[in-house]
Amino acid sequence: MYTNIINDDFDKCWLNYRKINNKDLIKDYENFSFNLIKKGNFKILNTALEELITGLDKMLNQKPIVHTDINDSSGIIIGKFSDLCISYTDILFDKDMVKNDGYLIKTIMYNNKKFILISANKDIGILYGTYHFLRLIQMELNINNLSIVENSSIKLRMLNHWDNIDGTIERGYSGNSIFFCNDIAEPNERILYYARLLSSIGINSITLNNVNVRGEENYFITEKYLYKINKLANVFRCFGIKIYLSINFASPVKIGNLENAD
Repeated sequence: MYTNIINDDFDKCWLNYRKINNKDLIKDYENFSFNLIKKGNFKILNTALEELITGLDKMLNQKPIVHTDINDSSGIIIGKFSDLCISYTDILFDKDMVKNDGYLIKTIMYNNKKFILISANKDIGILYGTYHFLRLIQMELNINNLSIVENSSIKLRMLNHWDNIDGTIERGYSGNSIFFCNDIAEPNERILYYARLLSSIGINSITLNNVNVRGEENYFITEKYLYKINKLANVFRCFGIKIYLSINFASPVKIGNLENAD
């Protein structure tokens, strides 16, 4: 689980979670927001849970209480379909419509109480659904009768960085790399916020380094650097994002001491 995301040192774009001032809407939102029911225990679910806690706290000025079982209060249920404790009767049709990393956001009745369900087949779908739900509140929309199914139309949603180990960016015009500064950066808040930002719009893959691999960057795929890259990968994994590396096709010659790269 990542921590300390309520930090105002960086602009968090649409994830700043502006406080809601409409009293009528706040009352509707509070019917659900005090009670979070978490079903399951895995890294990305914990990310979604913390995002919900942060977003609801900042927008409604009330930190929700997390439970693992449904109680006598209305609330928000998050978890994979396979981990839910509720009957599929009310969501069977919607559940069958959710594909791959898609998600379901639905207002349901359970034990005569109203709940908002955020669910998916895969853990990353729950995080995408969480961002969607928080966006509805930030836009001050009605959440009393939700029935939303979203599926991605593109499997690989990737950003390709052209960053160099010295911190420069080929064809970059907005400052230096956040990943490199004559070495591979240690995980930090700026990188965490960046991963969070990408996940909120459905990006699931990034390439860290420039496609024109040369010099010291040839060794990114060796033990010299892989343990540092894995530290960065651990940050991005919490948000369902895979890290890729550009390689030099002459690596067999450059670092493998072979005569050719055939």
